[in-house]
Amino acid sequence: MKFDADDQASIKAWTDQAMAWIRADIKAGYVPATVRSFIELHDHVDANDYTDVPWGDEAPPTPSDPDGMRYIIAVQESITAILSEGKSL
Repeated sequence: MKFDADDQASIKAWTDQAMAWIRADIKAGYVPATVRSFIELHDHVDANDYTDVPWGDEAPPTPSDPDGMRYIIAVQESITAILSEGKSL
């Protein structure tokens, strides 16, 4: 199942917020700038906290909801794509 344009916009916004938090943690020294994947973040912090993005009036996606899990995985993959480039840190 593919994400529609609204879903993709939500995933991008969620990823952008998570990356802002990750960059702040890198700057604060909690996470090394050499981290290149979402999984590696867990070596230094509870990386799942980065996916706790405020959703306004909507309920956030949750792992127990199959569609919610799809969102979470998409955001984690987007974060890994950005981190693997190493340019945006």
